Amino acid sequence: MLSKAEWKQRKQEKKEARKQLPISKKIVRYNDIEKTAFGIINRYVCFYSKERDKDTGELLVDERWQWFIEGHREKLKLTTKPKPYDFETTNRWLINKVAPSMKVALTLDIMSDKNTINEAIRNAKLSDKYKKVIAKASLPVDEVIMRDLPADMSVMY
Repeated sequence: MLSKAEWKQRKQEKKEARKQLPISKKIVRYNDIEKTAFGIINRYVCFYSKERDKDTGELLVDERWQWFIEGHREKLKLTTKPKPYDFETTNRWLINKVAPSMKVALTLDIMSDKNTINEAIRNAKLSDKYKKVIAKASLPVDEVIMRDLPADMSVMY
């Protein structure tokens, strides 16, 4: 059986491995490390000459570089498009990561007879991004901002 430290280490290793997955998938796709390396270089590196295009005024790609890489290699992009904002992802994060800390903070608020967390939530300023999320859900923004949390915090147990 794994100790808590070993478990955390394995979890971190898996997380790091997932980060490398897009690159490794591309290497496996080509099954050729040279093609992959030159594809990455071709995508992210370029050398220019001091000469400019007469029509556009832009710098011209160095002829030797163009011969070496552009004419013989395809470009390989390492990045992926970010996923569009999804409230379900935020909701899972809130449930799994924020809720335990929030429970402790609310419990300490109750024990010390304070209302810090409720005040922080009530006074939070929503960015345009979050106002759009609320608008998409067809809820009046003012109603959501002004709504108070329940006075009885025992619902958290």
